[in-house]
Amino acid sequence: RKKNNKQKTDIIKIIYLAKYIPRKQQDILIKSFKYLPNNYTLDICGPISYKGLNSKRDSIYLKNLKNLINDLKLNEKINLHVEYINYPYELISNYDIFVYPSKNEAFGTPIIEAILLGLSVVATSGEPAFEEWVCHGKNGYLFDGTPLDLSKKIIACNILDQKIKEKYNKKIGLRVNHEAADNFLIKEIQNLILNHDT
Repeated sequence: RKKNNKQKTDIIKIIYLAKYIPRKQQDILIKSFKYLPNNYTLDICGPISYKGLNSKRDSIYLKNLKNLINDLKLNEKINLHVEYINYPYELISNYDIFVYPSKNEAFGTPIIEAILLGLSVVATSGEPAFEEWVCHGKNGYLFDGTPLDLSKKIIACNILDQKIKEKYNKKIGLRVNHEAADNFLIKEIQNLILNHDT
């Protein structure tokens, strides 16, 4: 990963991992890119349900997301990847900022994975699961649910990014050994849960 001494023209890579369902609010994230400079790019990754009670709803939602990207002329900055991610930590480690604008989340495991991998995080404020793990201004920021505030927090995270990477970067060779990476993340999550109040 490109880390130190970023130039203003460097690409800032942002990722969001989640199923394509309305409460994950990928639309809010897409709209936030209206306000971001051209060197910010976004990959939205996750599966969609093609069967079941909500399959029609989710298919329409995905179509609307694609239309939104086209309408806002953001095709050069935003890519949608519709697929199940087997090793999310390996994928996340290739990015600079992790964004999670979801609502009504029970735990928010991807946020913890991103924090442990040294990424700054932006997540929705007012969500207990997110407020538990995102320390505002230390490992990321919470935004108020609007696209404009989300864009501001993404820019703030880019400034915060270098400090975080100095602390967390290169703890383990995640691309080399998936089993080792699994064990590392499990151990680190356990430590985080035990120590996050201290």
